Amino acid sequence: MSDKSQIQPALSERRKFTEVIMSVAMLLSLLVYGGLLSQWLWPGDLLCHFRIQYIIALAPFLIFALAAHRFKNAAIIFSAFMVNAVVVAPLFCNKSVPPLSTRQNHELTVIQLNLNGANNQFEAVRSCIEKNEADVVCLQEVTAEWQKYLHDNLKNYPHQFVLSRPDPFGVAILSRSPLTETTVQSFGQSSLYPTLTANLTVGEETVTVICTHPYPPISPAGYNQRNRQLEQIASFTANLKNTILLCGDLNATRWSASMSQLLDQGNLLDTSNGFGVQPTWPANCFVLWIPIDQIIVSKNVATLERKILPDVGSDHYPVLARLVFPQKAKPVL
Repeated sequence: MSDKSQIQPALSERRKFTEVIMSVAMLLSLLVYGGLLSQWLWPGDLLCHFRIQYIIALAPFLIFALAAHRFKNAAIIFSAFMVNAVVVAPLFCNKSVPPLSTRQNHELTVIQLNLNGANNQFEAVRSCIEKNEADVVCLQEVTAEWQKYLHDNLKNYPHQFVLSRPDPFGVAILSRSPLTETTVQSFGQSSLYPTLTANLTVGEETVTVICTHPYPPISPAGYNQRNRQLEQIASFTANLKNTILLCGDLNATRWSASMSQLLDQGNLLDTSNGFGVQPTWPANCFVLWIPIDQIIVSKNVATLERKILPDVGSDHYPVLARLVFPQKAKPVL
């Protein structure tokens, strides 16, 4: 009798523990499905960015559910796991490789970086840009202090189109080659968040460089502003005949509906395809790392290399992409 009295409480405690674990797993699965609502709901957008974290977190819960013979729970966890796996998979495949006939065509090395206006590690940024021999650099959170430093110290980049601001929405395009048709654009519901556009000649191609930094979706209003800005940029790029190079801290990951619509409606390509998940923010908290700094191009551009560069003092990591632009076909005589 005493043995049974000891076993029953132990079984009860085990069941309670299992229930707690399964409750946490169901909540996590619910967050995964909530992220699918990013197109319609602001909270859904906040949830959609953590796909890698969901995959890592769900795996042990799935194993636990199977071991505990909680097969209904396991089915729900597995379905949530697969939702994440499906949306993450394109980053590990679909790599854009130039055809053999264009492999020796014109290459362009691009760096995208949100400086963080409070960052004062000027030499680290300069070293990063010059060491990697970037041809074009797109920057966000450019203050007047940063503008002066860039002008005085980056002599290899004589062509600088800069709009500095005291807030986080200063932007800049730096180039080794001449920039033409430089324009400050206002996309979205407010002119407070400018976008720079400029044309650049790469071989025989005219490339329109776009540098932007939408407002972060930290509120319903911010969510709507960012979505509207990306929507209008997509319309802008879709109507251009030039090849597109779009860089920026978009405050959106690949898994956000706004980002998907930008790629689809703008007829654009994410350079991270085939290079895996490359998180850029927040640099000082790896548990929350998400890839919100983007380099996006027209579909006729191939990406030879894409990687995250070392810390330069910002809360964002720099992103480097080495691109190849196809040579225009010569007319047959």
